[in-house]
Amino acid sequence: MSRLHPDNTREDPDIHSLPPEKSSKDFCKIPLEELTVSKPDFPVPSAYLLSDAEIREIVQQSLSVGNFAARLLVRLFPELFTQENLRLQYNHSGACNKKQLDPVRLRLIRHYVEAVYPVDKMEEVWHYECVPSIDERCRRPNRKKCDILKKAKRSSTMS
Repeated sequence: MSRLHPDNTREDPDIHSLPPEKSSKDFCKIPLEELTVSKPDFPVPSAYLLSDAEIREIVQQSLSVGNFAARLLVRLFPELFTQENLRLQYNHSGACNKKQLDPVRLRLIRHYVEAVYPVDKMEEVWHYECVPSIDERCRRPNRKKCDILKKAKRSSTMS
């Protein structure tokens, strides 16, 4: 019989922890100082290529391989992340009456993911972690930094 925890969740002995491919904070398999990314073996406009330093910076900001892919999406598709919210019209595959994201830049995101996170099961990692994160980032509304700042100012003037 499974035990009930104080937060009313059950401990199920048949459920194992997630496989090592499931990302954690140290998803990057290569020490950051040693991280170098090879040039893609497919044609990419130079405007989209990122330096090793830029890749390292994005890795440091990322919490998982999916989060890394979503951050690359914002960096490589800046035109979608403006006030017009064009990203809401797009997703990875073009499913659900949406437009497909540029395949060259998507392939570049995958190239960077594979360089940072080399695993045997890359197809699964890409399909189950990266693609859903990319699609979710296209759906997510902008965080309103100005509202956060206004709220902070209001609370500091009241105290």
